[in-house]
Amino acid sequence: MPTKFATLRDELRGIPRRQVAQLAFSHAVLLAGCVWGGLPYVVLQALVAAEVILLDIATIALYPERGFGRHLWDLVKLCAGLAFVMFFIVVSYAVAAHAENRNPLLVVFDELRDLDVAGLAWIVAYAAGQLAFALWRAWHSSAPRTTWTRDNIGTGAASFLAMFFMVFVAFFVAQPVLIGFAKIGIAIDANALLASLMVVVRFLLMLVVATFSATQIEEIARDPYETR
Repeated sequence: MPTKFATLRDELRGIPRRQVAQLAFSHAVLLAGCVWGGLPYVVLQALVAAEVILLDIATIALYPERGFGRHLWDLVKLCAGLAFVMFFIVVSYAVAAHAENRNPLLVVFDELRDLDVAGLAWIVAYAAGQLAFALWRAWHSSAPRTTWTRDNIGTGAASFLAMFFMVFVAFFVAQPVLIGFAKIGIAIDANALLASLMVVVRFLLMLVVATFSATQIEEIARDPYETR
């Protein structure tokens, strides 16, 4: 019998090359904004959280029969969960950046001072572009709910999981790496390292989501809120 790893490997190989290329391009844009554009790591995480919220809001238009109240309650729960994860992201970043003796919020505020107008414009353009393209693809397809689910429901799930995993990655991967290189006299920017790891983790999770079969996508598209 094939092992779970072998099965996953085969499923990953079955992902259409065009879809892999699209995922790779979008994550390359994120990576460029962080490493070469100087986008702070915590701002990247806030951008990912905002993308998840925007996608959730946009999903409302596809499922009006649920009612505004239920959609609003789902949105409140999502925002609460993201805020909870963001708190630990801020703390883990402060520890990884060797600033654990300072107030983590002050550490983040110091990072935000370096964010210029160009950086803010890039953030707005990225978020707006992603949402506009996703809506355009859904509404111009023969099955808007299926297209939206295939393209975006997985994005929200993978993004949330990536944010959660990065708390542990910051503590158990990034911090030892930064300490190890510092001991041999090599300084590595914590922002660049953590942002790169976040992009890689999110990309890998998105690939896993992309292995969902057409039947699974159809089932989720019928009611993505079934378990909420």
